[in-house]
Amino acid sequence: MNVQISQSGSYSCQAFNDKTLRYVMSPPASISVLKRVSGASVTSPSNLPIEGNSFRLICDAAGSVFTRKWRKGGLDLTPTVNMTLTNNNRELSFSSLNKDDKGDYSCIISNPLSSEEAKYSMIVNYGPETVQITGPSQIHVGGTFKLTCSAASVPPAKYTWTLNGTVIHTSAVF
Repeated sequence: MNVQISQSGSYSCQAFNDKTLRYVMSPPASISVLKRVSGASVTSPSNLPIEGNSFRLICDAAGSVFTRKWRKGGLDLTPTVNMTLTNNNRELSFSSLNKDDKGDYSCIISNPLSSEEAKYSMIVNYGPETVQITGPSQIHVGGTFKLTCSAASVPPAKYTWTLNGTVIHTSAVF
C-alpha cells in the first residue's frame, strides 16, 4: 500500500485460537517510515567570514534526517576550542575565525535509506597586514625609480601612496 510517515509507530498483533479460546499478544515491533534525504545544503546565516569574527554554517536537508557528519578537505572534522558542533551536528560554529579555517567543508546527511553531501567553500577575509615598501631608498637626481607596496590581504588590498601626507598615487606600484 502507499505507506505514509503517519504509519510510523509501535505495531503489535494478537493471536486467537477459537478452540482453546486463548489470546496471545506479540511483543511490540517499532516501525519507522522514512523519506529519502533530498536537497542537502550548507548555508551561512552569518555575515562574511572575516578573521577574528564568529561564523556559523548550517547543514540542512528534506526527508528523514538521522545523522549529519562534517568534513573539511575530505577528512572528518574534529571540533576544537574555536570550532564547535551543536544542534545534532546541524550547526558548525567558529567563535573566532582564523586564516587556517579556509577550505572546502562538506556535510553528509544520511538515514538508512539514502545519503547526500552538501559542500561549502570558505574563504576567510583578512588583512591587510605586514604592509611593506620595496625599492631603492636613494635615487640620483634626474633618475627613475620604482616603488612597490605589498600586504597580505584577502581580498587583495587597495593601495594609496602619499608624499609628506599628500595623496600622489593609487595603485600597488609607484
